[in-house]
Amino acid sequence: MQKIIYVKTTEECQLDCPHCYVQKQFGFFKSKQTCVWLAKYLKLHKLQENDIRIVFHGGEPFLCPIGKLQFVVDAFPQATFQATTNLCYELSDKLISFITTNFIDKYGTGKPFLKTSWDHKIRFKSLELKKLWEENVRTLLLHGVDVQVTVCLTNDLLDEVEPIVLATYFASHLGVVHVNFERVTRKSEFMPDLLSQDLWLRDFYMASNLNVPMFEEIQEACKGNLIGCRARNCMRDVITINANGTVGGCPNTAQTKYYTHINDQPQLEYGSQQILIHSEQIRHSACYSCELFSICNGDCHQLTWQRETCPASKYLMRKIYADMQSTHSARN
Repeated sequence: MQKIIYVKTTEECQLDCPHCYVQKQFGFFKSKQTCVWLAKYLKLHKLQENDIRIVFHGGEPFLCPIGKLQFVVDAFPQATFQATTNLCYELSDKLISFITTNFIDKYGTGKPFLKTSWDHKIRFKSLELKKLWEENVRTLLLHGVDVQVTVCLTNDLLDEVEPIVLATYFASHLGVVHVNFERVTRKSEFMPDLLSQDLWLRDFYMASNLNVPMFEEIQEACKGNLIGCRARNCMRDVITINANGTVGGCPNTAQTKYYTHINDQPQLEYGSQQILIHSEQIRHSACYSCELFSICNGDCHQLTWQRETCPASKYLMRKIYADMQSTHSARN
C-alpha cells in the first residue's frame, strides 16, 4: 500500500463553508523546501518514489500557482499524484492539462483521477455557483477524468434528501460513478443523529451501483483486511505538510497537531508523533465486546459518540456482510 503524503499548497480558500475544519491562513507553500525535506524523509524511511502518493490539499489547492505544483511533480516523477478541490472556479485549459497529465491512477484505472467536494445547502451559496461546479465536473469527465465526489453527511442532507435521489443526481444528472462520504467529526450544528446516518448510508448502499470507497473499505474489513481510517494507523502512516511548513499526521488535525517543520531534519520518531499514534489506538471500552469489532475496529478515532451510540455504521456493516455471505453461498 502506498504511503499517503498530503501537501497543503495553501490554507486559503475562496469559499467560506461554516463546517470546514481548516483555519484560513493566507500564503502558499514553499515548493523547493518541501521537496528537499520530502526527499530526505523518503531516504530516511527507505521509501522509493513509487511507494508514495502525494495529494495536493488545502484550503483550495488550485489557488496556488500551477508552477509551484508542477515543481513537486517534476521532483518526484515516479510518485502518484492526486488532489482534492472544491471546483468552484473557472476551469482554465492550463489546469485541465495539468490534471489530465499528472493525476493518473497508476494502480487502478490508469485514467486521470480527481476528488471534489459536495454538500447540501452549505457550499453553494447561489444557483450560479452550483451550476459552475456541475459544469466543471462534466467538463473533466469529458476530458477522461474519473471524478470522485465526496459528500459531507450533514443533518440537513439526511433529513431532506433521499438516498436514491442523491444517487440518481450523481449517476444520471452528472455522469459520476465515484462517490464517497465524509462524516462530521466534531459536535456541531451540522452533525446528524448517528442512527439516522447509519440507516441513510445503508439505504444508499442498497439503492446505488456507484463506486463508494467507504463501502469497499467495509467489504475489505469483512475479508479481514483493515484499510484506510479503519486500520487506525493514519497518525503513523500518513503525513501532512502544511502550507506554513509544519508537518503532522491526518490532514484534519495536522494544522494544529504537528510535530516537526520542513526546516528541520526528518527523524524516524518524534515524541509528539508517538502521542498522536497512541491516541489513535485507544478505543471506547464498549468496542471490545461489540460483535462487529473485527470489521469496525473502532472506526476512525476522530469520530464522536452520541451518549451510548457509537459513530460506526452498524446497520450498513451488517447489510454488506450479509450480502457478501449470500454471494459466497451462491457461488458454492
